[in-house]
Amino acid sequence: MTGQPLDAQPVVEPKPASWLDLFLYLPGGFGLLLLANLGVGLLAQEISILLSFLLYLLNFFFLTGAVYVLGVRRGRITWEEMGFLPPRVQWWWLLVAVAASAILIPLRMALGLLVLSLLEGGLDGLQARAEVISVGMSFSWVNFGLTLLGVGLLAPISEELYFRGLLHGWFRSRRFALWLRVLISSALFGLAHFDSLAVVVSSFVLGVVNALFYEWSKSLWIPIAMHILTNSLAVIVLYAALAVLEHFPMLG
Repeated sequence: MTGQPLDAQPVVEPKPASWLDLFLYLPGGFGLLLLANLGVGLLAQEISILLSFLLYLLNFFFLTGAVYVLGVRRGRITWEEMGFLPPRVQWWWLLVAVAASAILIPLRMALGLLVLSLLEGGLDGLQARAEVISVGMSFSWVNFGLTLLGVGLLAPISEELYFRGLLHGWFRSRRFALWLRVLISSALFGLAHFDSLAVVVSSFVLGVVNALFYEWSKSLWIPIAMHILTNSLAVIVLYAALAVLEHFPMLG
């Protein structure tokens, strides 16, 4: 899993990073995003599609902004070193991403439900997250489109740039052992999804798999593709269920 793909292009290894960089990356990306989300939550009167989409935009702005301002602009890492630009993509990588996602999605769901039943005693945490994603658990094509854009596209790109490209890249540049850097960066990724313990565990699993594919391909585009696929499918399934319940309320 750690070897170079046969037809991958040569990559540029990142410069050795300092601990100061990490101390800037964490509060400058995830820290500011957390404060912004808390501020929006305190000011908001109720959940709406505009509020939800604002949170997706904040996610993209702060995480991608941290990568650019604290990493690229300061000369600590480049888009090429992260494997983002120019894109290093092989056509068969998409097949790998689809196959891995097909295995990963039911695995994450099973682990999440197991954690919910054993440690949280119910579906309240998961339901709260679903209500934010689906804006009050009601179907709307506008809600669906904006949620798919935010959860299915913007969040995967910004989170992979930040957690894999910037943070995981920092641990790799410090010569952390493979499994140590995979586990630490994935734990940070999981903790960023703190809605409930089940979501943290499920996100941690996605982080581990994406980090391993990142190590193997030296490109962010496989983890981005997998993240887009898993998030988008979750949104589609959720809104499809809401549409069915709206047309056949007796099933609810």
